[in-house]
Amino acid sequence: MATSRALVRQAFYDRIESDDKFFRYFGDLSDEEIQEIADERANTYIQRAIIMLKRKCEPQISFAIDASSDAFVDDLTDEEIVLLGGDLAFEAYLDTKIAKLDTMINTFSASDLKALHSPANERKSFMDMCRAVKAENQVKISDYAARDRLTGKFISVNKDGVY
Repeated sequence: MATSRALVRQAFYDRIESDDKFFRYFGDLSDEEIQEIADERANTYIQRAIIMLKRKCEPQISFAIDASSDAFVDDLTDEEIVLLGGDLAFEAYLDTKIAKLDTMINTFSASDLKALHSPANERKSFMDMCRAVKAENQVKISDYAARDRLTGKFISVNKDGVY
């Protein structure tokens, strides 16, 4: 049975729950329309997460998505759901924040920057957090790649048992 992409989106939403701007849209939109927009944005981050994972390891499944059913072709484990939605999609989300941060910093004049509360320190703290998330995710990917996805047991490099 396939895993609904909604489960991975929920892992992402759980990770960004304190960011109310993600769900704030302008205009006369219904709750369903707002959720649809948020889901489309989350799907983009999930797709980026899949690409990041595939670039850094050789997953045992394809992570292919059936667009008509909005589900992964394969069954994902709980670990894969959290890794994709809660960790790697969050990293992709932070990457977009970095791009916006660089753009915003350039729009302030010198007097505006002085009026703000230590923008350089806030930017440094944010960038430090992003680097920490990326480093933690690299460790998680390495651990994921080193284990059998279903049993969680380490995969032996030497499959015949001779050391």
